[in-house]
Amino acid sequence: MEADPRDQTRIERVSARIADLGDWRNLPPLLWTLGEEPADEFGIGILTEVVGTIPAGEDPLTAELLTLEWADALQLPERPAIAGRREFARDCELSDNMPVDRIRIWCDSV
Repeated sequence: MEADPRDQTRIERVSARIADLGDWRNLPPLLWTLGEEPADEFGIGILTEVVGTIPAGEDPLTAELLTLEWADALQLPERPAIAGRREFARDCELSDNMPVDRIRIWCDSV
């Protein structure tokens, strides 16, 4: 299945908006992917989200610390733990001017 070029454009727009925060705080860039999940428990509606992760190659402790730094920079509250990983997310506001409904980052828990 061929990738939709609109998905890459969304990722690029989010990444560009967030990159300035990372530069300002001297954080390495995150790897971004586009995801979807049901908007509610009944499966009605779809939320689009960008999911950021620390690039491979970082040791687990460093990856967790960098994820915490990014969560702070993006003002993402922690969500309940999911099977050994830490996850931070927030729904986007209209004023965020993001092409997605939610920003989420995660890392494996140390």
